[in-house]
Amino acid sequence: MNERWTKIAFCPHCGNITTQISLYTHVFESVYTFFDKEHDIEYDKKIQEQFYLAICGTCKGALLYSGDFGVPVSMEEVFKQSYLIWPQQKILSEKIPEKIRRYYEEAIRIKMIAPNAYAGQIRKCLEALCDDRNIKQGSLFIRLDELALRGEIPKHFIEMANILRFFGNIGVHSIETNTPIPVDTIEDFFIAIIEYVYGFPSRIEEIKQSYKKI
Repeated sequence: MNERWTKIAFCPHCGNITTQISLYTHVFESVYTFFDKEHDIEYDKKIQEQFYLAICGTCKGALLYSGDFGVPVSMEEVFKQSYLIWPQQKILSEKIPEKIRRYYEEAIRIKMIAPNAYAGQIRKCLEALCDDRNIKQGSLFIRLDELALRGEIPKHFIEMANILRFFGNIGVHSIETNTPIPVDTIEDFFIAIIEYVYGFPSRIEEIKQSYKKI
């Protein structure tokens, strides 16, 4: 199907909230298995799904969205309610403190259009992390080192954190450099640290609770 619809959404390619235009729609039926707890039975159900190939109205970058007819609305409305599946956006879990999530959401909006400012914003995320772990005294270098001494992060993560701090300094202090800011590496390092501090403990607790039920 080649009907064209539009919606306003965030584009990970250029970092703008802009008009996005659907170019092609692919519709098909999938069969999913569901479990009825009340009757203790499994059953299959057909779900009609849509995939939308769209482009950003600003940068012309390609975007892939997914939706389904779970509710009786038009395909145009499904496109407007669909969720982005490529390029993937990293979204922090609600288990991570609100302040860190807010700083990170502000950072990803400028990742592609202002790499230096993005690096500075990730530095703010690290400062918020130290605040949350009650490490409030000293420079960011000292605070991150204290984070490792307490066992909050592994020793080898300190090098990762200091790389983030280094690029954050470039962003904050407008240091001139001919080397491009490696925004993807910065993001990977930051997500790894955040997952270790907040993600792993909660997952371990979930597993422990599930075994208690058994």
